[in-house]
Amino acid sequence: MVAQLEHQFRLGRLSIQGLWFYCQPMLGSMQAVSAVIHKASANNFTGSAVLNLLQSQAKAMAGDNTVRSLLEKMTQCASNAYLGILE
Repeated sequence: MVAQLEHQFRLGRLSIQGLWFYCQPMLGSMQAVSAVIHKASANNFTGSAVLNLLQSQAKAMAGDNTVRSLLEKMTQCASNAYLGILE
């Protein structure tokens, strides 16, 4: 997406409205990731506390399939790394 935006900008075809149009679908996902990062850093979460936070945030996003899928994927990747450490 960044490459597409840069290409449009270099061609002189990227307006503020166009930028908003291209970025709008990702705003929900970026806000959810930002909220998780903020909560984890504010509470000094590590290890299983981060996994619990990711899982609870994914459950809270049941109405937004895109964001829920992203948070579930993050939970899966983080849990694989965490379980590897435990082994």
